[in-house]
Amino acid sequence: GIGDGSNYCAFYGPSLKLREKGATILVPPAAHVSNLYIDKYTTAYPWSIIAGPRRGVVSGPGIVGVEYQFDRVDLDFVEPFGYNAIVPKRGFGLVINANQTAQQNIKSALSQAHVRELIIYIQEGIEAILKNYRWEFNNAQNRLEIKTLADNFLGGILSNGGLNDFRNIMDTTNNTNEIIDSNIGILDTYIEPSRGMGILVHRTTILKTGVIATGNFI
Repeated sequence: GIGDGSNYCAFYGPSLKLREKGATILVPPAAHVSNLYIDKYTTAYPWSIIAGPRRGVVSGPGIVGVEYQFDRVDLDFVEPFGYNAIVPKRGFGLVINANQTAQQNIKSALSQAHVRELIIYIQEGIEAILKNYRWEFNNAQNRLEIKTLADNFLGGILSNGGLNDFRNIMDTTNNTNEIIDSNIGILDTYIEPSRGMGILVHRTTILKTGVIATGNFI
């Protein structure tokens, strides 16, 4: 449940088969999946999705397969529970097939692992900005400075594909006289996270001769 921190964790499986010193052993995938999450900080972005053939390939010395190979029927059963299965994909190897947190009983943006990581990154970045203004005056100038810094920070995420849009508010609408008199400064941030294409659909339509040239197929 959400109260148990479900959108802060994700489940991956099955165990990986490793060949080591002539023996085949089963190892939980936690270390290998964690490596992918660390690697994206140098090869991609903190909010990039760890799944699919570009950033979700599980590899390492001695890996020869997985403990159990899920078929489509299996995946249709386990994935709705928030299970991120590692499956063999021809031409790619072992690939993480989903991007889910454990929060699946209540669906929201935080049911996706990359959104939780995006939120953490944003909160840490904004916190670093706000630290520099502790016990500064809650006036229009300082509020504008904070908002400008926050806009620049989120603008970088927007330009690199992590957000569809955002808005920061820090003015007299949310910093009322009562708030100011309580020695509090409030910055409200609203975001629209970018989403991944977990399901790709290709539709082919057969038309009569000449329809495309006339533009009537749109």
